[in-house]
Amino acid sequence: MDQFDYEDQNQLKVSVIANEIAINSTLSITLQGTTRIKPGDVNRFHNYHYSLESHLAGSMTMYQLTYELATRGIMTQRELLEIDEVDMGWIIGENIITKRNMMNGQHVNNNIPLLFSPISLASGYLFSEENISEITEDNLSKIIKYAKLFLENTTPEDTVSLFKTIHNTNMNLKIKDALGVTLNEKIETLLESEINLFEFLKLNKDSNSIINEIYSGYPKTIGIGLKAFYEASNQGLSISDCISHCYLVLLASQLDEDVLLSFGKSKANEIRNLAYEIIEAGGMTSKGGRTKAADFNKYFTESGNKIIPRTSLDITAVTTYISILCGFKIK
Repeated sequence: MDQFDYEDQNQLKVSVIANEIAINSTLSITLQGTTRIKPGDVNRFHNYHYSLESHLAGSMTMYQLTYELATRGIMTQRELLEIDEVDMGWIIGENIITKRNMMNGQHVNNNIPLLFSPISLASGYLFSEENISEITEDNLSKIIKYAKLFLENTTPEDTVSLFKTIHNTNMNLKIKDALGVTLNEKIETLLESEINLFEFLKLNKDSNSIINEIYSGYPKTIGIGLKAFYEASNQGLSISDCISHCYLVLLASQLDEDVLLSFGKSKANEIRNLAYEIIEAGGMTSKGGRTKAADFNKYFTESGNKIIPRTSLDITAVTTYISILCGFKIK
């Protein structure tokens, strides 16, 4: 019996579940490039075409990543694969390399595959376990529970596979220098210390807000982003405006880490305060809020302005993914 064709009369086929999850991930990334107001996402006056290409490249590679992980989540639930044999770190690393090659070595966002991967595994597991095709309010907490379970059962080899891909990027990793001088020394330390991915996240959570988001169980994604997304949806907004509203709420709720590290606390505070004023005016759910958001958008597209609040943008992307997995429809 081919494990990928495993089927029971009372269970959805592996490929059907995995394809549904992967399509949702692709859609969630593609939609990030369609929003009419998303301040700081792309410099539409100077670099829009590259940004659009990056979105599309990310969408294409995201399907492969999430299909493979969702499949392994399903197989784990059906006891066709041991949970410590999922190879999450290797799959994420290969995805980053694939996208990097597609973009001819240009900047690749490592945060998106990191954020999406535990959710994809958990969704495959949950959809198979409960024979469903979307997350409900009652089982949303299970997605976070299973995401943590998969991370806790990774291996030191998973950590090494991922670390080899991201060690020379600008990702802020607290323990990178402490592991050794050369890459081989760092790898040897990771293996000797038997640090799996969950422990690796724990060691770096205080130096990287995206890593902290994953390690802590996606609190900003669920507690802030998803709540804002549905607030906008309940007002009848399009998915594009729901994404924009979610992003603005996230931007207003915290100092964006990328802005803070690249431009300093003063600029990060300025951007947060501007976003907060928009949300106080109703955000994308009111005419006044939309007017302020349009002005904010112009601020980011002024000549020479290269500020991109990537941390808030990335959490917005995974929020969109979970929203679509929860059954949100384009309207």
